[in-house]
Amino acid sequence: QSRHVIIYIGEQLIATLPQDILFATDGTLIWADLQLIEMVRKSSAGYPISALTIIDHTDNVCDASYNCDISNRRAYRVETVLLDAGMSLRRMNACGLGEEQPLVSNLTVQGRAQTAGWK
Repeated sequence: QSRHVIIYIGEQLIATLPQDILFATDGTLIWADLQLIEMVRKSSAGYPISALTIIDHTDNVCDASYNCDISNRRAYRVETVLLDAGMSLRRMNACGLGEEQPLVSNLTVQGRAQTAGWK
């Protein structure tokens, strides 16, 4: 069962790829099937003048500065993979938000597990 989502809202493409699909816990090496990232690249080809913002989120288990660092490295890693696949760097912006803007609650073990990836 796939947990990724790619939707279009007007001229905006929003792709949500859960972190555990892409990265092992505490890692920056993409270990998932790169077909998911290729789907994002192909989907974005339908919007040739649109920009792609790559955002990574983490849980709050480690130090905030560490979480920010790993979050940035992960976002830039996805950007590098898309660049290597032929996407223009001018169309991309990568940033890591760390634990500052979690997609799910960091207040519970279940929420942190969804943010932190596979354990």
